[in-house]
This record gives sequence, C-alpha cells and structure tokens, in this order.
Amino acid sequence: MIYIREGSHTHTLLLLLAFVGEYPAKSLHLLGKERTWKALVQKLTRTQEYCLSDTGKRFRCKLLTVSGKGKQKTIRLHASALRVLAKLDPDACQYYQTHFDCHHFSGNRFHIDRHHRIAEALVMCLRADIASWPHKLPDPNNIDVRRNEISGSMFYLSIALKDFWEGEMNKTKFSRMVGAIVYPGGSYMVYNSRDTLMKWSGNGESKVQSYLSVALAMSTAAGQINSAILFGEDHLVALRTLEEAQRRRRYDLRFDNVYRHIHFIPLNEFGIKQLKTIVMKDWYDQHMEILYGEDAGYHSGCYFEYDAVIDGVCHVSMLEGDLCKLIRVKDSLKTDSKSVYDIVCYPEQLDMIQEYLIEFHGKNRISFRTVTIEQVHDCLFEE
Repeated sequence: MIYIREGSHTHTLLLLLAFVGEYPAKSLHLLGKERTWKALVQKLTRTQEYCLSDTGKRFRCKLLTVSGKGKQKTIRLHASALRVLAKLDPDACQYYQTHFDCHHFSGNRFHIDRHHRIAEALVMCLRADIASWPHKLPDPNNIDVRRNEISGSMFYLSIALKDFWEGEMNKTKFSRMVGAIVYPGGSYMVYNSRDTLMKWSGNGESKVQSYLSVALAMSTAAGQINSAILFGEDHLVALRTLEEAQRRRRYDLRFDNVYRHIHFIPLNEFGIKQLKTIVMKDWYDQHMEILYGEDAGYHSGCYFEYDAVIDGVCHVSMLEGDLCKLIRVKDSLKTDSKSVYDIVCYPEQLDMIQEYLIEFHGKNRISFRTVTIEQVHDCLFEE
C-alpha cells in the first residue's frame, strides 16, 4: 500500500505531470536524489494499491508510463491515474485534461522536447522555493494583485500566460520562452536551452518582451522586463551561447540586443542554489554589499560592463551569471587597452569565463577571485 500525502514524492510527481504533461527521464536528478526518484518511477509503472491519506479513498492501478529511448525517454501519467488525480486535486486534473488534449500526446520529438524544456524549468523553480503550481498562483488580471506589491517570487508557465491573456498572447506563440518569473521588484523571461544552442529569433523575442512588459507591469507592478533567465545543461552551453553571439553579424538578432541581462543558470543543484540568489528583493544591492561593502560606490541596476571601480580597477561580479555583462567586458578589453578588470565568480563558473576571455590571459589585464555559493547563501539567508 502506497499512501499519497501532500508533499510526498508521489504527490509531487502526480502534480508535476498534471501541469507539464511529461517529464524527461534523464532529468530526474533535478527533483532530488536521482536513485530515489528512479526507483519510485519504476514502482509507479506497476499496478499498486494506493490510499489518499486525507480521505482514505483507495485505488488499485498504474500511475505512470515510460516510453521512448535516450533523450526522448519520457514519463507520463497512465490513463488510470486520472481517477486518482481527480480525487487528489480536481483543479489539477481539469488543467491536465484541458491543456493536454484529454490525455492524448503527440509523438513528434519537437513537441516532446518542448514539454521537457518547460518541465525542467518548472522543477528548477520549485526547488528554488519559487511558487510555481499554476492553479495556486494569483491571476495577474486580479485587481488585488495590481494594487499590492508582490511578497514572494512566482513562476508562470508560458501556457498559463496564454490563458490569462487569450487572444493577445497568440502573437507570442512563436517565442521560445517557457515562462516568466515575477519577484519583488522585477521579473524575468525564462528560457531553457537544455544541452543545445538556443536558436534566438531576435525580432520575435522582442515582441514577446515588449508585450509581456506591458501586461505584467499593469498586472503586478513588476516593471519593464529587460532581463531573462537561460537554463542550460552546463556551463559549456553558456560558452557556446557567448561564442555564437559574437559570430552574429546582425546585432538586432542577437539575444543581448533583446535583453540587457541574461542570467545563465545550469540545470543542477548548484543552479538551484544560484537561482535562489537572484529572485529576492534588492538582490543586486545585497550581492554588492557582500562583495564590496556598504560604502562601495557600485552601480545599482547599471548598464556598464563593471559593477564598481575601486582604485582604478573595474570590478565585475558574475555571481548572477549575466552573459550580457561578460560580452560587454570582453568588448571593453578589446577597445580600451588601459582597462583592468577583477572578476568575482563561483568556482563552477571559472573555467567557462577564463575560456571566453582566454586571449587576454598573461597581459595583466584581468584577475579572478572566487567565492562559494555556500558563502553567499550564508550572507543572504542568515537567520
């Protein structure tokens, strides 16, 4: 007998699949201990006895199916699981039936990949303590939300945004965004490149950014969206993204033209911790105080390639993983032969940043310092 309680692994998996349709088997590590989740998935694909802890209602059925191979291996709800979901969470069941064609899925690999991108982004946000269950988020059209300041961070799936602004959001269906994060004082568009290079459509993404900036600003006082979060499998993806941007001849089609800041977050435990540090109120000011002290003359919300100038040295923080800032640093090093930079980053980012700036090594133009994510968390989240 498996008891399904709110917050249990089984409960979380059912809700997750209700809102994303399918989940990549290769990304179970994002949910926690991979071995534990793999064992649970295998168990739930067999017929089992289940009991809902709050009602005592019992079922005998399969909850999951697993199909496909390699990167396309995907986890979905079994048809018999809908009876359980309907009793467990009627709103989640209704959402699933509405958005996933009453339990019918396409075998098209592009559709599967799209669902997987959204699913990974949702799990990253859930693990970073960002409110993400669609049926529990406030409607941005709600008048109470418009009048009150946001008290916590929230992640809206792209499909949910289209529900809120039906008709208008059809203009953005060509976008590669997977959702939007709204947090106290700001907001991000969210993308997930997984293990591939993101194919940016500069003009298309500009339309999405422009429309959502207006819509979210009216609804939540989130302000202009000039920042995005880019999830990727590892920092090699970030390096490839930077190199591709430099090769593009048309600046209007580059991602750093659409967004002033693009924060790269790897799809792993480090990325989850890093994400938590950039969705809190006044996070930039807090980062600067940790690194340079309260009296340092840093540029809050700046458009410069550096964050502070101390004794003639340009100091740059890469703790937020801003790829656009790194591009501006490289451009400055090329055009200003006298500039000297000190770059602070996490150990996990160091190899990627050094590789990107390799042509300036040994010229006494750049130096690197590292701090650990644990040190930053101790300062930001101290009790």
